[in-house]
Amino acid sequence: MDKQREIPEQSPEMREVIEAITKALIKSGQEARKLAEMTGTPLVVSNNNTLQQPSPVQTQQG
Repeated sequence: MDKQREIPEQSPEMREVIEAITKALIKSGQEARKLAEMTGTPLVVSNNNTLQQPSPVQTQQG
């Protein structure tokens, strides 16, 4: 027997919050990309499509 889970509909307030967060994340990603291009810093796009700066590999121990 297959039972489908019912997902409750989001309230208008929750949709507004999700929309505001989504817009902020997109804007910050755009700003990060612009800053990286201006400074020549390489960006790495990971498998989950998020922007990350490559971490430096420390080969010297002292």
